[in-house]
Amino acid sequence: MELNEEFINSLELDPIKILKTIAEDLSIQINKVNATVNLIKEGNTIPFISRYRKEVMGNLDEIQVRDISHKLTYTENMETRRIEIIKGIFSQGKLTEDLYQNIMKSNTQTELEDLYAPFKKKKKTRGMLAIERGLEELSILMKTVKDIEKEAERFINAEKGVETVEDALKGAMDILAEKVSQDVDNRKLIRDFIIGTGEIIVKGLKDEASSVYKMYYDYKEPLKQLKPHRVLAINRGEKEEELEAIKTKLRQEFSEELTKIKQNMTVVSSNTNTTSFIYLKNLYELQLPQLEPCRLFLLSKLLFHLRLLLKK
Repeated sequence: MELNEEFINSLELDPIKILKTIAEDLSIQINKVNATVNLIKEGNTIPFISRYRKEVMGNLDEIQVRDISHKLTYTENMETRRIEIIKGIFSQGKLTEDLYQNIMKSNTQTELEDLYAPFKKKKKTRGMLAIERGLEELSILMKTVKDIEKEAERFINAEKGVETVEDALKGAMDILAEKVSQDVDNRKLIRDFIIGTGEIIVKGLKDEASSVYKMYYDYKEPLKQLKPHRVLAINRGEKEEELEAIKTKLRQEFSEELTKIKQNMTVVSSNTNTTSFIYLKNLYELQLPQLEPCRLFLLSKLLFHLRLLLKK
């Protein structure tokens, strides 16, 4: 496949693909999804479709019709965003075949945005400023050089705002931290961990007996078992102020993981004579109070890989 301008400009929403996605995610026959989508596109309301067009859309109930409507909006928005991202990266001259394939394989908006993150136009970060001050090379050396303080001396440049060794090292740390946070694999690691170990807890806010969401009152389920139609129903219940979903609650075993992190830091730093590792360790250690649990999990993994790197 040749990623040329003609091909990129020809990209558009695929209605058949959207229908198949909705049918698979909601476990509803595609012909029923198609009929319901057509009724929605014609401007019919969900209550009207549910009550007076049952024979057209195959006797789906109101909840199923509403789920199809929400999923239609979500999928169309995601596919539109997928095309926008492809065109945006192509316009920068940075769209490769591998990147294009990864974008096309993404199943969620989160995955799409993670892939697009390095190409977004954004306000200058501390990492960007550090790169402009000529500290990117130092951030690379920080991973391997033993006496990094001595190495940092040659990056002092008062005209660029790098007046001391400490300024140089802090700038290099900012560059490293930004690269870590933007890494797609790191983000996937966190998502996989949360989905694999977390659970959602839902509580009802109104009278249970009369609520159409009563099955979700005092409800909890592991995230890895949560079906898309349940997510849609819970989101709808929150929007209608009938449900309150407690965002991802990590299970008890994660507390044990957190306890090990600082111990691992101490062991690693005491067994490592490289000044560069100490600075990396300090960088992440300083962030510990502000880090959420999922980031702390990532931290322990990063330290492990850094230790392996520095042993080479």
